Amino acid sequence: MSFACTTEPLKDFIVPLRQKAIEERVPLYCHFALTHRCTFRCRHCYLGDQYTIRNHRDEELSTDEVKGILDQLVEAGTLFLILTGGDPLLRHDFVEIYTHAVKSGLLVTVYCNGSLITGDIVALWQKYPPLAIEVSMYGATEFTFEDVTLTPGSFQLFQEGIERLQDAGINYRLKTMLLKNNWHELDRMETLAQKRGVHFRYDSLLFPCMPNYDNGGRANSAESAQDIENKAGISLPEFMIGNCQDTKVPTMPEALQSPVTLRLTATQIAGIDFANEQRVETFFRPLQERQRKKMKGRGRLYGCAAGRSSCHITPYGRITPCVVSPGPTGDLRRDTVHWCWDNSFHSMLQEKFMEGDACFACEWRQACRGCPSLFALETGDQRKPSAEICNIAKERYTKIQLSNMNEEFHYEAETY
Repeated sequence: MSFACTTEPLKDFIVPLRQKAIEERVPLYCHFALTHRCTFRCRHCYLGDQYTIRNHRDEELSTDEVKGILDQLVEAGTLFLILTGGDPLLRHDFVEIYTHAVKSGLLVTVYCNGSLITGDIVALWQKYPPLAIEVSMYGATEFTFEDVTLTPGSFQLFQEGIERLQDAGINYRLKTMLLKNNWHELDRMETLAQKRGVHFRYDSLLFPCMPNYDNGGRANSAESAQDIENKAGISLPEFMIGNCQDTKVPTMPEALQSPVTLRLTATQIAGIDFANEQRVETFFRPLQERQRKKMKGRGRLYGCAAGRSSCHITPYGRITPCVVSPGPTGDLRRDTVHWCWDNSFHSMLQEKFMEGDACFACEWRQACRGCPSLFALETGDQRKPSAEICNIAKERYTKIQLSNMNEEFHYEAETY
């Protein structure tokens, strides 16, 4: 997964710094989920069932633990921090954590759904400006938006939130996940962003729920908590085994796959990506550039920055190479950031392509967003690509072949 931090204004400074961070293996970027709890229950959410997640609030890192980890990140060389969730604004101590991060010298981006952006939060961001605020938009109409969030009133709260940002002149962006329920409103969402003069991006890569223990092995569904309890014949707390320090859920793996059923077809996705020059410029060309760098990764299976210059931290103190990586992990409640960074990810970083790997010399790879961590979630094997992701790459590659982009982005097999 790409690390979507808002760095465009700093591009001339960032590009060489990012390369140096990779070469020297410095955790320049950190994606920190302060909570998995959220005010919405989106159908496609990779975090899973909110009814179950909310039972684990007391297991989240304390204020002092979060601030201590932030101090260690700064000492380790982190500069860019994304505070996310769930929705990080649900934390009662968000103001204290955010202020501490900014005063520590971190360039902070906040991911949220807009529903908790109050006047006090806007005042905080005016006093201590973020690098950016990224707000998720799930539709251009109330019906579509709430068909995705499964939360009545969420569209109104979203609108009020971004209106406060707009009025205050806060640097914010809009983004959406495209799924069967909302893709027909993509043009209207783009237009809404354009009228407000803010950047907009979309993502079509839905993937299974993470095997985090706090979701109980379930995705969000239209059922209520009581419906789920009645069907299971047990109460949700009784379903729990262990605690949130566990990294995998051994039960009901099929339930974790349900977000994948909301994916658009490969033909639909490729058609959207190449529908106009603006989408090619804002989405597809950056994808191509990231893939070019990956394909020059000296045969590494994991050719991205995960575990090399970026990391993800969970609400329970686990540090992983990236948000979609189920492992390896380090425990920040037991060990320091420095120790975990130096010792936790070796097995992943040493993985190499093998000649028999399907992705080894695949000509579609330049148009592919698949990665070993996503494959592990979907197929159970980091070396076995998802058939659907392969089809999407094939359709995109076909579009490239039919356009004048082919010469610009053609990479020979030896770059592996």
